[in-house]
Amino acid sequence: MEKIITIIEKIKSIFYTENNTLNIFGKLTYALVVFIIATIIVKLIHKVFKKVLEKNSSKLENKLIDVKKSMTITSVINNALKYIIYFFAIMQVLDKFGFNTGYIVGAAGIGGVALGFGAQSLVKDVISGIFIIFEGQYEIGDNILINNIISGNVVEFGMKTTKIKGFDGSITTIGNGNITTVKNMSKGNQRAYVEITVPEFKDINEVENIVNSITEKIGKDKNVTVKPYLLGITDIGISNSIKIAIIAWTKPGKQATVEIQIRELFIKEALKKEIEVEN
Repeated sequence: MEKIITIIEKIKSIFYTENNTLNIFGKLTYALVVFIIATIIVKLIHKVFKKVLEKNSSKLENKLIDVKKSMTITSVINNALKYIIYFFAIMQVLDKFGFNTGYIVGAAGIGGVALGFGAQSLVKDVISGIFIIFEGQYEIGDNILINNIISGNVVEFGMKTTKIKGFDGSITTIGNGNITTVKNMSKGNQRAYVEITVPEFKDINEVENIVNSITEKIGKDKNVTVKPYLLGITDIGISNSIKIAIIAWTKPGKQATVEIQIRELFIKEALKKEIEVEN
């Protein structure tokens, strides 16, 4: 028993001073433990929200918009809770190091954050994030173009930042306050637009027949909302060449796939009729 007490006293001496207060090593250890616990709590909350979202998704499998809204709101709440948990973790650590946390908490209001910490850009990002939610500018999973520069799918949306996954797989993080224009390609049906050049054009009826055959095949695709149709001749070149435009309407995000299908089918049908084409 005496040996156990001696061991405990030795361990205690590593973390405590003679006055029974935490020494610098004890304080650093305390800070490490607090942040580990905070990280575990954040991860647990993330898992809980993920499971709740998966259950909601299965119930709303035919309601894509509702699922996106659920994902967006979950992401925002998850991020907000993460900031709150880490904020209180920092307060606990600062309190152990002798800082006046009461003053810091008192200065952490909306005006206190902006003035006390000079976080004007943070306030701008948060306010912009609130307006993005209320106005429904975009949600997680939407295909968007931000500021006419950044394009891709929204993979994460928080009160401060938005993460966009580009079509090349890269992730771009942008502050909500820096978002000035948003083009959302997932809010309604999208136009598939294809231009094809016929070098030695002779008969428009032959082109119309090819488009009609394409309409029959692509029109069966569940992603096509309006079957392909010939818009008309968009340009006339030299040596009897013409440029024609074919249009179809698709579900959000499917326009590129349908455009590829239109080109492939047109070329195949044109070769059967010995008609040369250029893309």
